[in-house]
Amino acid sequence: MEELFLMTENGNIPIDKDTILKYNLKRGAKSPFSSYLIADKNGNWAPEPDDKHETLMFDEHPQILTTSEILDFMQGSDSDDA
Repeated sequence: MEELFLMTENGNIPIDKDTILKYNLKRGAKSPFSSYLIADKNGNWAPEPDDKHETLMFDEHPQILTTSEILDFMQGSDSDDA
């Protein structure tokens, strides 16, 4: 199990292993209580890539919207223009 730390203004504070397991904390996430960024012992906070989610959902199903559709979406309405 990787050692994790809270990155605070006063330096990095270690997180005990029980808390890491209980809340399934990972590097790059924010603490559920203090909202401090979670980093490893070297101060690396970027999350490790997840092999299962290499591509974004939007990359798999690109969608092109018309200007009218974008404006409708922003206004929370729907026009009859097709």
